Amino acid sequence: MLTEIKKKNCKGCGDSFTPFRTTNQVCSKKCAFDLAEKKAEKKKESGKEKVKNERKHLLEVARVTFNKFIRERDKKEKCFCCGKELGIDYQAGHVFSGGGHASVMFDEDNVHAQRFDCNNSHRSTILNDMMQGCENRIGEDAFIVLREKAYEQKKWEIEELKFIIKKYKS
Repeated sequence: MLTEIKKKNCKGCGDSFTPFRTTNQVCSKKCAFDLAEKKAEKKKESGKEKVKNERKHLLEVARVTFNKFIRERDKKEKCFCCGKELGIDYQAGHVFSGGGHASVMFDEDNVHAQRFDCNNSHRSTILNDMMQGCENRIGEDAFIVLREKAYEQKKWEIEELKFIIKKYKS
């Protein structure tokens, strides 16, 4: 006994059609090619998302590793912002923030040990102190170079982040 095949909506163009077989999803070869292209593009985009997520994860690992290195490097220094003793809860303070100035996020001249209070206060009130403290530590010429570098555009690549993690873990 033969059963009648019901009409379907084409997954390519959306038009209603009567499929030749129950497994047909499209009404024509053109729609089959269009659907295949859409699926390939979707697969490609999911690959981009995977790379984006890997980069995001590595960026966080690199940030934590680098900041730990800075805290260890500067543990015997005083706060570069106010000059007071660091205390036990000191942090790695960025003169030019990592979020807004990615090009110097992992620049050792840009990041120094800083008291928790200084690092978490309103930046605008202590920004001059931070810049002056950084300039005192690295020198005027190096600070000029750092300031210029801070305004360059930077998107960290996966291999760069892996290198940073390896470098600052050792």
